[in-house]
Amino acid sequence: CHSGDHAIYPDCRPEFYKKLIESLKVGNWGGDNIDEYMPYINYTKTDILKEALPFIEELGLNYKDIYRNTNTSYSPDKNGVSPGDTGSDIERILAFNAVGLKDPVKYKLGWEAVLENAIKVEEDYQKSAK
Repeated sequence: CHSGDHAIYPDCRPEFYKKLIESLKVGNWGGDNIDEYMPYINYTKTDILKEALPFIEELGLNYKDIYRNTNTSYSPDKNGVSPGDTGSDIERILAFNAVGLKDPVKYKLGWEAVLENAIKVEEDYQKSAK
């Protein structure tokens, strides 16, 4: 879970995890050994990507190979091709764009089309939030 999930999913909010950890500690022998570790709870997808890229490079890996296998779409087709219009797709597309990279996941309409749509969705959201 990350900060972009807080508004959508109640089980991705910090207060949920704090209560969950409290419950686990109370309900388990050795509960003192349970600790919360939520490194991305206040990160955006862009923040997570920015943090990961230097490690990928340090390990001599190609970001395309790594992220091609991490499709986060809510509704990819049977071949794993994303529609590019789900909330998860849009956040991911915008994150890759923010760091100046093309997402290596296959999108039904291609990168340029889904990027254009994601930017429009974000602009519309920002206008409606004012």
